[in-house]
Amino acid sequence: MLFRLADEEERELLALHSELSPLSEQLRRSLAGGKRLRAAYLYWGWRAAGQPDCEGVIRAAAAMELVHAAACTHDDIIDDSRMRHGRPTAHAAFAARAARGAAGQRSGALAMILGDLLMGYAGYVFSSCGLPGAYLARTVPLWATLLRETMAGEFLEVLRTRAGQVPQVAESLEVARFKTAKYTVERPLHLGATLGGGSRALLDAFTAYGLPLGEAFQLRDDLLGTFGDPARTGKSNVDDLRDGKPTALLALTAAAARGADRRLLAELVGRPGLDGEEASAVRALMERCGARQQVDLNTLMRFFTTTGDPLPERLPASARGYFEATALPPAWIDWDVMEQARLFFADNAAHINTGLSFAAMPVSYAVPRMARLLSRTHSLAYPSRRMANTGQFVTYLMRSDSFAEGSAFLPAAQKVRLLHAAVRHHLRHGGHWDVERDGLPICQEDLIAGQTFFSLLVLDAMHRLGIHMTEEGAEAYYYAWRVVAALLGCDMAAVPENLAEARAYCDLYLERHLGPSPEGVVLSSQLLRLYEDVVPGTLFDPMVPATVRYLVGDTIGDWLEVPRGPWDAAARAVPVVLGLLETIEDSSPFAEWALDKAGSLLAGFELSALTRGRVMHHAIPAELKPEYGVKAPRTGRWVPPAPAPARARAR
Repeated sequence: MLFRLADEEERELLALHSELSPLSEQLRRSLAGGKRLRAAYLYWGWRAAGQPDCEGVIRAAAAMELVHAAACTHDDIIDDSRMRHGRPTAHAAFAARAARGAAGQRSGALAMILGDLLMGYAGYVFSSCGLPGAYLARTVPLWATLLRETMAGEFLEVLRTRAGQVPQVAESLEVARFKTAKYTVERPLHLGATLGGGSRALLDAFTAYGLPLGEAFQLRDDLLGTFGDPARTGKSNVDDLRDGKPTALLALTAAAARGADRRLLAELVGRPGLDGEEASAVRALMERCGARQQVDLNTLMRFFTTTGDPLPERLPASARGYFEATALPPAWIDWDVMEQARLFFADNAAHINTGLSFAAMPVSYAVPRMARLLSRTHSLAYPSRRMANTGQFVTYLMRSDSFAEGSAFLPAAQKVRLLHAAVRHHLRHGGHWDVERDGLPICQEDLIAGQTFFSLLVLDAMHRLGIHMTEEGAEAYYYAWRVVAALLGCDMAAVPENLAEARAYCDLYLERHLGPSPEGVVLSSQLLRLYEDVVPGTLFDPMVPATVRYLVGDTIGDWLEVPRGPWDAAARAVPVVLGLLETIEDSSPFAEWALDKAGSLLAGFELSALTRGRVMHHAIPAELKPEYGVKAPRTGRWVPPAPAPARARAR
């Protein structure tokens, strides 16, 4: 199909002028080689929507390859890459023609024109593919989104490619997400499914599948771009290092390198004259500091996302042993209590998210060792990432199928535990952490404290907001977090058994560790800005710091430099408003359904805004309450345990 299209365009070009033959010849060469992944994903998106094989969708898929050829042509100019698929790139080929005396000396400009031609031709091929016009019209917004995201990724990569600039892992993955994950897998699947009239659920499933696969593709491509054999990959293994391209591989290397290694990295990476021997020295450093192995493992882990998935074949033996040993939930789980926890979450999803965001997180920022930990792991500038990961984790836990085959919760817990171990290792052995001053990072004390933050402090916030909770529901919610503690490797002999014991533990931990820190102020500021962006418009922006200050108190609010304002008084009225809504909810089944639906949508909107299109698709389990057909009576209201006596805390 592609070469038939090349024949068609060649006839049109030569009909205009005979001197356009170099352009038509290079257009044909640009379409040779490659894996045709994007075309294949568009085709299978169409088939997944229930549509049959036909010539029209083949032509539409070919348009996706034309878009890719255009993007590669422009990308090669930007990177000054001379080889792709074992052949000279467009600007290199035009330069060779000029050297032989052919017309045209500005090879980069000629290649740019070719890229523009390919992009324009893609639009023509897609619009004339033969599928009904109504089908094509459905995809117009998606095409705009695909091109916008791809250009955003390219722009950010160029912007961040500077000699001497140390890339951040989160920034590198952000570029990979826009430039590769969405453009290579997710959006082609969406285009095919949208052409075929696929449902919203199908598009969501393609996002959950496509983004981790696309990110894995980019991580693997980064490895091949540095460690690959040019004879097999068809491209240079020096260009990325010579350009200082901000890949995740380079970011991980920069984070781990110290002393002479860091100076070597700064001296060589991004230097235009980098030669093969110097590139080998950088590769050796990447191996020595573990960056290559970390990228390789992270790539493999993106293929392991749900319970029952086979482990990747190339997984190291130690990692395989870990995943096999932690594949089952604790044998002591009381499933009836877990069901109560799920019911509690279904009834309070929006309130729980509020407690996590405006109470538990800010309090963790007021623990200097925790704030320093986040700063050392490059999370200061990306608070949405931690918030989204936490929200996703809680939602996975509270699904009705959280431990069933095909669920995402157990693999998520396994990866979080592995992440903790990796961070602990790198901080201790990479010179990033003062063990004498701050103790072991992510130690048992911290893990158990985090469990009480996300359970007890969330319940405290809900109580302060006037949310009705039964004692059974509150204890069940805490019990679910005890299960999480076991999965994350906590010593269960030290984990509090109930909320009263959790109060004593949390009070002692906060008494020992609470305090101000510069990192806490930055984290808090970022969190406030994040939620001010989430809240539509600007009128209610002051309500965000006011709610935080109301929930954590003035002492912590001052430590975190949470702004004071006239809305502080309005925040104190929130419990009255929520109490009125709960009275309305009790008044009729319809009111109950409407407010529960609104809460579910609010929780989903918050997570969607935080993830910014990432893989973290969350389905709030609204089916839980209809599944049981009962509503917890508003009796036996839960009251937070009293603070532990000072003497008990001192023991």
